[in-house]
Amino acid sequence: MDHITLPSPVTSGTVSIEEALSKRRSIREFDGRQLSTEQLSQILWAAHGITDAEGRRTAPSAGATDPLQVLVATPDGMFRYDAAAHQLEILSQENLLAEIGEALGDDRVRRAGAVVAIAADERPTTARYDERGKRYVMFEVGHVAQNLLLQVAALGLGGYPIGAFDDSAVATRFSLTAEQEPMYVISVGHPA
Repeated sequence: MDHITLPSPVTSGTVSIEEALSKRRSIREFDGRQLSTEQLSQILWAAHGITDAEGRRTAPSAGATDPLQVLVATPDGMFRYDAAAHQLEILSQENLLAEIGEALGDDRVRRAGAVVAIAADERPTTARYDERGKRYVMFEVGHVAQNLLLQVAALGLGGYPIGAFDDSAVATRFSLTAEQEPMYVISVGHPA
């Protein structure tokens, strides 16, 4: 598969966590501009990136079972985020934002710079923690989404999470495997 290597993430920014928290709002209208590669790199790393040589991530994972996959659609195509290599695996080079908007029932995503999907395969976590593992997966999804939204705010961008959607349609649009379930979708862009 073809990959796009992302620029290294910035680990010391100019916006404090307190400022990012105070700026975080759901922004649903975008101006249609694309995100820069640096912005996309930073957002994906903040959401689910690797932070040390042992493979620890920006978001906690119960027992380091790492049940999540982060995918992103931009006007340039559909990609799977490979956190270990900090790369994008190219799934498609088509602009699928309109089709994703249909699957989400939200036409506004056509003007987004990126639409990020968080998908989960619960099996590694439930194998370790039985039924309680499902709860841990949900916690992890929330951690990843909040990290992403705080980074978006710190970059001066806008974003909004979408939880009500047709699971099957979203799974198809984001090329998920049968074991992966779409959990959350976050639309990101330059505020209109």
